[in-house]
Amino acid sequence: MILDTKAQVKSTVATKSFAIPSKYTYIFINTCTMKQKLTLTVESDVVRRAKKMARKRGISVSQMFEEAFQTYDVSPIETETQKAARRLLSLLEGAETVQPLDDKELLKRHLERKYG
Repeated sequence: MILDTKAQVKSTVATKSFAIPSKYTYIFINTCTMKQKLTLTVESDVVRRAKKMARKRGISVSQMFEEAFQTYDVSPIETETQKAARRLLSLLEGAETVQPLDDKELLKRHLERKYG
C-alpha cells in the first residue's frame, strides 16, 4: 500500500511504517486475529493466584490464559460412560479372538451340556 506522506492513517490493526526519502510512505500491515473478551466465573482465590502468577511472569492474566490454551492439548472431556467404554474397548483389543460357529454346532454343544 502506498500513501502520500501527508495522509493520516488510523487503524486498529498493528502497523509499522518508516520514512523513505521520497514522496511516499510504505506501510506494512501486520494482520492478526481479532481478540475477544471472555468473562469467567471462578473462585476469588483462583483470581488472586492467577494475578500473582501473571505478575511474577511479567504478563497479563489474559496473556497467561491465552498461552496456556495455545499449548494445551485440546482433547474432548470424557464422561464416566465414555471412560468406561474406552476401558472396555482396550480390554477387548487384548482379548483372544473367537472363531464363529454355525447355529447347528452351537445347538449341538448346548444339548450335549444340558443332557449330557
